[in-house]
Amino acid sequence: MKLIITGFMGAGKSTLLTSWKADFEGRAFDLDHLVAKAAGVAPDRLGGWIAEVGFDEFRKQESKLIKKFLQKQGRGLLALGGGAFHSENRELWLEQDEVKSLWLDAPLDVLWRRVEKDGNRPLVADGREAFEALYRQRLEDYQSADYRLVSVGELPSFSQWCSDSKLDE
Repeated sequence: MKLIITGFMGAGKSTLLTSWKADFEGRAFDLDHLVAKAAGVAPDRLGGWIAEVGFDEFRKQESKLIKKFLQKQGRGLLALGGGAFHSENRELWLEQDEVKSLWLDAPLDVLWRRVEKDGNRPLVADGREAFEALYRQRLEDYQSADYRLVSVGELPSFSQWCSDSKLDE
């Protein structure tokens, strides 16, 4: 099984991935970190790299690395960036039964509070109104995920989530 973790910026995808790594028997990757490594920059400098090369190049790198992840044998967790769960990327795994997706959801106010002061997020610099518009634009994509987990309060362990979601059946 491979599990793709998606959600808007500030949902806690990287935090969840870090938490679940120890309980998951397989490879676990944060897509933003993979893109940063491929670009030769530190993850906390990814926003600056995106500003330099543009979002088109960033999205190309994301898609390339998603394909690479899907081609590898065995179990895997992949936490996507907030905009990587669009239809072109989903088409890469829709026909693969062993690939499932999880939308890590949180209320818009919570998401904004978590990211509003993060200078490494180029899309936050456009302000709250643009942030909300982008969220609404991506919402339908997120809602198409196989599973949904609300990211407010304490999150379950990977094994607890598998049991609760009936993933282990």
